[in-house]
Amino acid sequence: MSLGFKPPSPVLSTRLIVSSLLAVKSGVGLAPLPVPFAEQESDLVAVLGPLPELTYPFYLVMHRDMRRTPRVRAFFDFVIAEIKTVRLALSGVAQRPKQ
Repeated sequence: MSLGFKPPSPVLSTRLIVSSLLAVKSGVGLAPLPVPFAEQESDLVAVLGPLPELTYPFYLVMHRDMRRTPRVRAFFDFVIAEIKTVRLALSGVAQRPKQ
C-alpha cells in the first residue's frame, strides 16, 4: 500500500528514555514515552494512545537452586502478581492516582 508520500527519515535515534524525553521537549518531534515519565511534564501532550507494537515480552529467570529460597520466591511471587498492573500503568491504559 502506498502512502502517497515518503515519510521523513528519523532525525534522532536513541534507546534512552531520558534522551527521548529531552528531544521531544526541545521540539525535535514525537517519541513513544512511558506514561509515568510523560505525566510529569506539563508541557507534553499525548497524541497517540497505547501502541501494541511497542509491547515487548520480558522474561524473569532464576537459577533452579534459588527456586525454593524464601526471599527469591517472595520476589518472584510479587512480580508475577503485580506485572499486569505495572504494564497497564506504563502503557497508560490504567489510570494512576495523581500525587
